[in-house]
Amino acid sequence: MDMREEYDFSGAKRGVFYRPDHQKRYLISFDHRPAGGEFEIYTDNTGHYRYRLRNADGIVLVNSEPFKTEDEALRSIEALRETVIGAETVVAQ
Repeated sequence: MDMREEYDFSGAKRGVFYRPDHQKRYLISFDHRPAGGEFEIYTDNTGHYRYRLRNADGIVLVNSEPFKTEDEALRSIEALRETVIGAETVVAQ
């Protein structure tokens, strides 16, 4: 079945998905990711590995917890990358 038969795309915007019975969700697609930014892995003063995520302007957006090995830090970065693409914003009540 062609989705155009089931949904009205006349007012559609790329990256915005809406179902009338749900709230709007804003997703980042791979072709809309901002350029720049980097994960920086470093060793803290206790000898643990940590990372920070900086945007293209160098502003730190995320600081990690400590990890015993660099591989643990790298696995955490990969998990963050996989999770953040589809993550929803939830405001705690």
